[in-house]
Amino acid sequence: MSRIIIIVSLILSTSAGAFLFSDMFRSLVGRPSLAPSAPPKFLLEELDPATNDFGVLTRGIRAEHQFRFRNVTDHPIRLSRGRATCGCVNSRLAPPEVLEPWADGTLTLGLSTEIVKHSGHVAEFLIVTAAPLATPGDDNAPETHKFTLAGFFEGLDSISGPIVIRGVSNSLQPPPLRLYLMSVVRDADLQLLSVESPFPWVAAVISRSEVDPPISDGQYYRRSVTVPLQSQGDWRPGKGEFAIRYRLGTAEHTLRLDAYALGPPP
Repeated sequence: MSRIIIIVSLILSTSAGAFLFSDMFRSLVGRPSLAPSAPPKFLLEELDPATNDFGVLTRGIRAEHQFRFRNVTDHPIRLSRGRATCGCVNSRLAPPEVLEPWADGTLTLGLSTEIVKHSGHVAEFLIVTAAPLATPGDDNAPETHKFTLAGFFEGLDSISGPIVIRGVSNSLQPPPLRLYLMSVVRDADLQLLSVESPFPWVAAVISRSEVDPPISDGQYYRRSVTVPLQSQGDWRPGKGEFAIRYRLGTAEHTLRLDAYALGPPP
């Protein structure tokens, strides 16, 4: 017995021995578990990508896509829709409320392209919330899923928003229309056909319009367009809408811009 005590003392007297003894001690009392934690529990499994990109969109068509998902629990779950980010998006759930265990469901999203007024990229989404029904032992918290419709509209759009003309005198020259052209073709064939002014004392000079060289916007192109306006009568305050008719390629379009003729600054 005394020999064992002497051997243990000699082992502990060296740093290597102390390390060996501590390692033996941990092996007896147990090491911290390095096993990965259990994966989180989900209610819905998305069976399709959560974003659908339509590519180039044409105004006036109805673009629609169906997203599929599955209840991956042993209990029914309740589905509810939030409000879409744009009034141009409509939605339909099937089933409309309760999804049974391990059953599949769908969300159909539609994009009303005639409501979208701007050109360029568009990405609108809707949130679906999945929540467990009151079931004993069910500890899943509600979860949200984001479904997105994306696309690209070719055509003209406004750079500066509404046209504001502030009066100082009857000889005031109104600011030009500042637009940009979004297209998928670098050298898009743009032709301005007409510009209808809401004010009889303002006219557009299409012959002096300027189109800047295209600038790459990823896989699309943007070109700045300037349309001069000139005064042709007595200035009066008012509110109206410019109607800009143009041809892009072989298709004709109309861009409408709000316009305000205001009085002089106070």
